[in-house]
Amino acid sequence: MQAIESNSPATPINITPKSPTSPLKNRKTLVQIVEPNKPTASSKNAQNPALPSKNRKTLGDVIRAKRAKKQALNIGTLTFRPIKATFEYKGGIIENKPLFVKVRVGRHSAKSQNSEVGEDNPVWEDQLVLRAKDHRYATVKVKEYERYVINKEKLGEAKLDLFQIRPHGKTTEWVKLMKKGIEVGQLQIEVTFDPNGTL
Repeated sequence: MQAIESNSPATPINITPKSPTSPLKNRKTLVQIVEPNKPTASSKNAQNPALPSKNRKTLGDVIRAKRAKKQALNIGTLTFRPIKATFEYKGGIIENKPLFVKVRVGRHSAKSQNSEVGEDNPVWEDQLVLRAKDHRYATVKVKEYERYVINKEKLGEAKLDLFQIRPHGKTTEWVKLMKKGIEVGQLQIEVTFDPNGTL
């Protein structure tokens, strides 16, 4: 076989060696860009540890927030002082048994000491303190006391509108005692509202 000779010079092939892949080329890094003259929040707190954060509440802020919430809900204390009662009817039931006053505001209640036996117009010297929230009415009942009876007999009941009492702070009035829709007597009672009172 005869070899074929070519008159054109051979073109050289340049093979460039591959550079080794840098280990950091495909690695994702998080870089925080910091301006030279602008300190970060962490550096500020490091320099001034006592500097409060924008979202951090101080003790004064907490106290003011609680006070505003308390005033919005009319939270405080109500002091009831029953003074005396008069009844339209006379009889052995009232004259021979001591009477007491029970006041209820929401789920809380308090009762006075027993009056003296044999008084036609019973009197009391008690102060009944209850917590006041956003309740509209207080229920006042005058009952007979019997030692071995759980459900005491109710002689009369009245409702006090607390929304009318709170703006005045303190009021003394006669309220009608009702039983089965009939007025049976009256009760003189003093009510004091203290918005800053606590129990």
